[in-house]
Amino acid sequence: MLFLRVAVYIILQIDPQANFNMQEPLTIFYKQDLNIAEKKSILLLGQIMVEEGYFITGFNIERVDTRCFITFVPHTYLQKHARSHTTFNTTSNSTYIPGVYNGNGYNPGHIVTTTKTTPHTHYYTEDVLYQQIGMSLSCLENNKKNRIWFGFVSVEYDIYKKHQDDILRHLVSLIFKEFEGDVYLFNLRKKNTTTSTKF
Repeated sequence: MLFLRVAVYIILQIDPQANFNMQEPLTIFYKQDLNIAEKKSILLLGQIMVEEGYFITGFNIERVDTRCFITFVPHTYLQKHARSHTTFNTTSNSTYIPGVYNGNGYNPGHIVTTTKTTPHTHYYTEDVLYQQIGMSLSCLENNKKNRIWFGFVSVEYDIYKKHQDDILRHLVSLIFKEFEGDVYLFNLRKKNTTTSTKF
């Protein structure tokens, strides 16, 4: 089941004076102390970039013929969220109206019941695990590292685990673009599905 209203927060920044050819050889660098899931994400990133037309020369390898590189930094953290839910208490009150005699005869008694519903909102905090990804594209200019593009993703960890292919593929599609805001998974999945059907 796809989470239609779940959003992935994305920030993209680009050096306005930079230019980049996607056929430029690229190496992907990452920290050595990553866990198994994070290493799998990096391998998936490399696979997606190759599928999208990038020339990936390897991982954590410095080559003379490769002046540009991707830096991939995953990070997880806990954040407290204020949550609430509302319950409704319903009470009933019954009143007996006795019968009376009037000019037309006897009017029998009856019971009148009134119902009152009172809402009660309960507040609590919940720890939510988030997956963040920092990804930058840098090139060597006169032997100096020059960052020409930066991307950042933040999403709930459970959502990332289920949809990391869609999320990483969308991030790759946004290399060398600028953007800031939420991308809903429904739109993201729809875009990637449409793209894949063209091949």
